[in-house]
Amino acid sequence: MATSQLIKRLAITIRSCRMSTADCMLQRERLENRLQRSIVTCAQNIHIHRPQTVAGALCLSHPTIQIQQRLWYSESSEPKAPVEVTKTQISKELTLREIKRTEQSVKKEKPLVIMFHWLYAKESALSKYCQLYHQRGLDILLVKGRLMHFLWPPKGNLLADEILNFLNTRCADEETYIIHAMSIGAYLYDICMLKSFNDSTGCKFRERVIGQIFDSVVLGTYDNMSTGIGEALPGGRIMRKPIINLMNIYFDVTKKTTKDEYDTLVKFFKENPILVPTQVYYSYNDPMCNKDVMEEMIENWRKFSDFDLTVQSWEKSVHAAHLKFHEEDYLKTWNKFMDKLGITGSNE
Repeated sequence: MATSQLIKRLAITIRSCRMSTADCMLQRERLENRLQRSIVTCAQNIHIHRPQTVAGALCLSHPTIQIQQRLWYSESSEPKAPVEVTKTQISKELTLREIKRTEQSVKKEKPLVIMFHWLYAKESALSKYCQLYHQRGLDILLVKGRLMHFLWPPKGNLLADEILNFLNTRCADEETYIIHAMSIGAYLYDICMLKSFNDSTGCKFRERVIGQIFDSVVLGTYDNMSTGIGEALPGGRIMRKPIINLMNIYFDVTKKTTKDEYDTLVKFFKENPILVPTQVYYSYNDPMCNKDVMEEMIENWRKFSDFDLTVQSWEKSVHAAHLKFHEEDYLKTWNKFMDKLGITGSNE
């Protein structure tokens, strides 16, 4: 999505927030005036400056990394053909990817992978992650988080309800889940965990999770969130200041519904992890992830004696693109994680 289009969508999302009191309406009017000025500035910057790629904005450089287009290889270094899948669109945000099996084959009882992916993820990028799981015989529920779910928590709560309601319809199968949460996806997963933690009814979402991967989670200060959104756009350095201005205005005006809710979710995420085998991926230069905050959380998690936690980090990488830029490290740790869960079968 072009930067100008995303800026306009951000403004529309902010303007759509419901503020009932007269004071909030006055603040909203002031906010819209400042937003309009920021949008004009953004548009001027877009025309004046040539956009940069995300990797360029992050100054990614590593002497041992060779980035090239190639097939996906297993640890046996033999290429695997893509697994044929059937896609069912459950809703605008939920897509179920099921492996096509022959009539003679019997579907083994395997976990469902729930992939909470990053904003504006391209199909080609997602398919590379999906094929890894499909090659081990696993179906996937893709959760497409949108900007509005992140900027307006009530929208995120509605999506979490939709996810849990859908999973509740599958409870008769006594299904278990493997979670792969990337970037903003970890925020939506956190909401699901919190809802399940506070509600003993339904299909007991937390109890069904048997493994989880946290990949480039958004964690740290509000500046990290604002800067991260600006950096993630084409021309990130050029757009950083107007994006931060927009986000700071927004967070100040909507504090009770945004900042306070984020604080509750972050606190819960840090203090109430699901104690199952967990793999964490992050990089020190990720603008959406504060390194010190991440390491502090990991250190606290290690204090849980029964928490099987593995961490893979890099000095330099690209947000939600570690598989691309550090393929060997990523696949090695991912394969070990899956073997630990006992997921070693084929797609038949």
